[in-house]
Amino acid sequence: LFDNITLLLGGGRVMYDAETTGLTAYLAENGFPCPENYNPADHVMFLMQTKGKQLDDLVSAWKVRAKDALLESGAAKQQDKGTDVGTSGEQAGFCEQLLILATRELQKTLRDKETMGARMGMTIGLGVVTGGIFWGTGDQNEETYDLQTHFGALFQTSIGSMFGNAQPLILTFPIERPVFMREYATGSYGASAYFFSKILVETPVTAVQSCVLTFITYMMVGLQGSFFALWGAFFMLGMVSAGT
Repeated sequence: LFDNITLLLGGGRVMYDAETTGLTAYLAENGFPCPENYNPADHVMFLMQTKGKQLDDLVSAWKVRAKDALLESGAAKQQDKGTDVGTSGEQAGFCEQLLILATRELQKTLRDKETMGARMGMTIGLGVVTGGIFWGTGDQNEETYDLQTHFGALFQTSIGSMFGNAQPLILTFPIERPVFMREYATGSYGASAYFFSKILVETPVTAVQSCVLTFITYMMVGLQGSFFALWGAFFMLGMVSAGT
């Protein structure tokens, strides 16, 4: 499927960057031969997940090979000026990791329209059910007003806000966990950058969900308090539940 392949270790260090057909021979030359009748892609993934620091020899070997190729092509001057991208052992900083991870998470969220539609549909459904059960119980001017029922409406809305925001993450995290474990093990990024990127993307989604739920229950239950205060409270509950 691919004519060329690039393999990167933690910190963006290049382990291989050439034609796909030459990968197995390159690994064999440097002490990591691919077993017979074994998928080279699986072999590479196994090496990158288990060998760790042993692969530094491959990085060093590739640096030598890349320099030789540059010298042969007459591009030694470009290398002296620092244009040889990818051979530095410095790891990306926290801000750069956060930016890249947040961009990737945002793209994934926008592309997954089915999951987003299900989240909003579940939020609307919870709001309508809660509003139907506690219809008009928040109006203190009614003769049938009951404080316990009023509290029950607020409590049920709080539960809906918490589970409505936590449930999608509970379902998707087991799918994303192997990817995170593999990338974290190879030093591609830190756990804190991954966690905060999730929070950055989840915050506006949770804000919209909480706003929809608050609006529906506020109108149907007949709550008399400040709409924005209730929205803020349900939003914070949703963020706490999603973050844990």
